Amino acid sequence: MNKVADAHAHLVELIDLDAVLERAAQAGVFAIVSMGVGLSSNTRNLKIAKEYNDDSVKIFPALGLHPWGLEKKDIRPTIEQIRQNIREIAGIGEIGLDYWRRDGSIIDHSKIEIQHLAFKEAIKLAKEFDKPISVHSRGAWEDCFDIVVEQNVKKVIFHWFSGPLEIVKKIIDHGYYVSTTPALEYSKEHRSAILNTPLEHLLIETDSPVKYGDLKSEPKDVIISLREVSKLKNIGIDIVAEKTTRNFFSIYKM
Repeated sequence: MNKVADAHAHLVELIDLDAVLERAAQAGVFAIVSMGVGLSSNTRNLKIAKEYNDDSVKIFPALGLHPWGLEKKDIRPTIEQIRQNIREIAGIGEIGLDYWRRDGSIIDHSKIEIQHLAFKEAIKLAKEFDKPISVHSRGAWEDCFDIVVEQNVKKVIFHWFSGPLEIVKKIIDHGYYVSTTPALEYSKEHRSAILNTPLEHLLIETDSPVKYGDLKSEPKDVIISLREVSKLKNIGIDIVAEKTTRNFFSIYKM
C-alpha cells in the first residue's frame, strides 16, 4: 500500500471525523493539510488539529481567507487571527481570487478589489513568517500568478489548477507547485494542466468534501488522484506516490 498525503482538504466540513480519518489511514493516507476559509472555519480547524494530534493520520492545519462571499469587514479580523496562530499552522490557505459566478459571468469589479486586498494581506503574512500558501485561482489564473510573483512569494501551491498552459509553464519556471484532485478523471482542462506539470512540481489532494460526479469526497479519495496521475503520465503508481510525498515534505516542514 502506498503512503500518501492529502495536500488540501476541508476537515471542518466533514461529518464523523473519527470514521473519516480511520478510512484515510486504511487507504494509506498519513497526513492531511486541513484548510480554513475564514474566521469560523479557522477556529474549528485549529481545534481539530489539537484534538487529533495523536491520531494515526497527522493533521497539518492551515488558516485562510477564501474569496467566495468575501466582505471587506472580514479581512482585518481574519488576518489578525492568522497572525496570532501563525506558529501553530503549516501554511496559509485557502486564499486567492475567483472571478466567476455560477453562471460563468464575471463578478463585480468592487468584489474583485476586495479579493485582491485580502489576497495581498494574506501573502504579506506568508512572507513574513515563511509559510507556504495554497491558492484558489478559478477564472483568475493569470492575476493570481502575477501577484505571487510581484510579491516575491517563495512557497506557492496552485490548488486544483485548471488554467491555461502558458500559466502552468510560468508556475513551473518559478519553482511553484500544482495540486491535482479526483477531477483528473474527467476534466479536460485539469488533465491538460497536470499532464504538463512535472512530478517534481506536483501534489495530490481531494479538496474534500467536494463532489466529483456521484462521489462526495473525503481524504481517502486522494488515492484516486494518485491513480489518475499514474495513468495520465504513464508512470508507476509507486513513483508518483514517492515523488508527491517528497514534494509534500519539501513545502510543508512542520
